[in-house]
Amino acid sequence: MTLPETPGEGHTTLASVCLSEYEATIDGQAQDFGLEISLTYSGAFGGAMEVISDAVLLCLGRDEIYPGAVLPDIVAHGPLRHLFFIVPELWDGGLVSLEVGDREVRYLQAIGITDEEMAVVGTEGADALVTLLNGSEADLFDWSRRSVATL
Repeated sequence: MTLPETPGEGHTTLASVCLSEYEATIDGQAQDFGLEISLTYSGAFGGAMEVISDAVLLCLGRDEIYPGAVLPDIVAHGPLRHLFFIVPELWDGGLVSLEVGDREVRYLQAIGITDEEMAVVGTEGADALVTLLNGSEADLFDWSRRSVATL
């Protein structure tokens, strides 16, 4: 699903629509909700559709998709080669969940991260990267941005 001008002018958001039909597992435990992935970019990002499609396919084979998880080596070009999942904060308080039929669906925002930023997650944890991202002036929707781990 493509949402032009969302969350604002100059941005586009892509969202998966089928991942939530599969069981979500966190810490080895089946969850009573489904997950979907959203990805937002500003300007042009020619490979965005492929990235979100590949992410969905990879998530189907993984047990652990949650805030702070990383999908490595998913973006073919540019400095942001990996996806990092965060709780969405784009829509005034965050699009956290919604009801689809009788099932709760929760969203994770996928943002691109660099090799250096992925190393921060590996050595210091996801919260350390979130702190770096929040403390920077980096545009998280610019898929050609520089690493905040080297600023």
